[in-house]
Amino acid sequence: MSTITQLNELISNIINSSKNFSYDGRYNLHPLSYRRFPTRKVRVGNVYVGGDESIRIQSMTTTPTLDIEATVKQTKELFDAGCEIVRITTRNPKEAKAIKDIKELLIRDGYNGPIVADVHFSPQTALIAADYADKVRINPGNFVDTKKFELKEYTDEEYEKEIFKIQEAFYPLIKKLKEQGKSLRIGTNHGSLSDRIMNRFGDTPEGMVESAIEFIKIAEYYDFKDIVVSMKASNPFIMIQAYKMLIERFIKEKMNYPIHLGVTEAGDGKDGRLKSYAGIGLLLLEGIGDTIRISLTEDPVNEIPAAKELIRFIDKIHQENQSLYQFLENQTGKITYPYEIKRNTKNLDDFSIGSNYPIKWIVDFPNQTNPEFYKNILKNKPDYFLIQENHFNQIQQNELLKSIKPIIQLNQISKENIQEILNQIPNANFWLDLNHPLNEILNIIKQFDSSILWILDLSKLQLNEIIDTIETLNKQDLNLVFTLDSWDIIHLFKFLKNKTNLPFLLKIDLHQQKDRLPYLGVFGAGSIFSSIGDLIYVRSDDPLSSYEFGSDILQITRTRLSRADFISCPSCGRTLFDLQETTQKIKELTQHLTGVKIAIMGCIVNGLGEMADADFGYVGASPGKVNLYKGKTLIKRNVPEEDAPKELIEIIKEAGMWIDP
Repeated sequence: MSTITQLNELISNIINSSKNFSYDGRYNLHPLSYRRFPTRKVRVGNVYVGGDESIRIQSMTTTPTLDIEATVKQTKELFDAGCEIVRITTRNPKEAKAIKDIKELLIRDGYNGPIVADVHFSPQTALIAADYADKVRINPGNFVDTKKFELKEYTDEEYEKEIFKIQEAFYPLIKKLKEQGKSLRIGTNHGSLSDRIMNRFGDTPEGMVESAIEFIKIAEYYDFKDIVVSMKASNPFIMIQAYKMLIERFIKEKMNYPIHLGVTEAGDGKDGRLKSYAGIGLLLLEGIGDTIRISLTEDPVNEIPAAKELIRFIDKIHQENQSLYQFLENQTGKITYPYEIKRNTKNLDDFSIGSNYPIKWIVDFPNQTNPEFYKNILKNKPDYFLIQENHFNQIQQNELLKSIKPIIQLNQISKENIQEILNQIPNANFWLDLNHPLNEILNIIKQFDSSILWILDLSKLQLNEIIDTIETLNKQDLNLVFTLDSWDIIHLFKFLKNKTNLPFLLKIDLHQQKDRLPYLGVFGAGSIFSSIGDLIYVRSDDPLSSYEFGSDILQITRTRLSRADFISCPSCGRTLFDLQETTQKIKELTQHLTGVKIAIMGCIVNGLGEMADADFGYVGASPGKVNLYKGKTLIKRNVPEEDAPKELIEIIKEAGMWIDP
């Protein structure tokens, strides 16, 4: 054990490094191509995480840990599905000791995969779990620190005392893990930052990073480096920012720990997968991440094929874009870019397009009547319809075009053709594929007045032609928007944003795309989380699909809410009610409440934190009992589970946010 003087120096170093560290927002050594961030290898049982190892897939059991038989059964199902690391809820010493029996039964039946003990609140439990689990996960927000959701001013002296307490409780765990050759996950959650961290850094990605760095520095002081780090949040944007800040901190602190990725409380179904694919997929695309979990409010076995699908998709994108990455690096030489890419595009004020305005939404126009499509349109209207030139004669009397502007995609680009269309549809705008000489197209555009929006599609051009074309377009004082096929648009855009400030249409083309959800998540939602796109259009098999997929992207990025937004945790051994059944019940009752955000949380571990920006919260209090919140304010305590959905609706009504379905 160290002397008091040495510990004081350690704590002083931790506090001063956080005070003096300045994030400049630049983190990636290779901004224009995919190269995985180099990390050390950490052994977890019989697998390694990090370095040149493959991206490891994780999940977590949802059974009560003390139900040994059920937990063993579910763990086997996860391993059989392809899960490589399984985490088990470990709330107390009794559950920590149960891991011994669980592991023995698994090994007896030929299952040797790593088991991780998931510990909150209890250093003593973590210490016992270290004897039996292959890795221990702790949450720096509640390992020792308090989380009472109280605003308290900490003096420097009080702050130092808190870190000293952490060191005292943390050292025995470090010592045991080091002696036994086992590893540790320092798992920060946006929803459970301590009051101390919140006081100094706020409810921010920076606070998440600082929470983990304190623990890392204590572990390093004792020469323990078998650590994996995570920065989870239910909001993918916050999660993305936190991981990128972590990488910046790692680079400057010369740290290289493996990184576990996850969007926590992502929900279920299509929305849950899209949120996860957006957050995790975007980071994997940029070379961040060594192990992942897709957290779904479903049977945990369902998480494994979703994780495999995402990893397979990212590998495919990397392989298919090698020539793009090489081209971009050859074009620029050394370049850095901010990880918070902000829209800085030119504003076309007459059209409310550009960085000063919300993202505009384009949908394919239906050539035939589709009742479901029209029902959706009446509820949540896009800004523009894209109409093929050979169909424009069918739409002149369509009532929808009085409020949704038409964009005609031309087959033949000529002044006469455009004028003929304008004679019949005076408010038409035009999508032009650049399959004519650019000067010829610009000369045609200049012959029309400024009330027309022109979208130029550069998809058929080679990369060097795209750059030359953009340089020419920059010199034009016209209402121009450009678009491209979205190869790896994330990396390409980082280059193009230094070349132009023209508004950009994010085109997501799903034709012949087998990996639809990963594609939508990474290049649709992920692009928006990267501030890419002033307009968005999803090209799909039919107008209804174009509408629904576009609506999904806008919903999960909270760019335009068209239904209620749900934050629901993936369930675990702490959950105090049937989370899947309850989530479905509440969704059925409330999903029509456009823009209302509802959090459904199995317990209080991350509950109040992850539902920080929710309008209403449904949180497990004790077995069969639920606490109901409006914002962070507790409205009803210990409501019987069978009455809780009805009581939640009453609270929504009292807040004036209820409408009949």
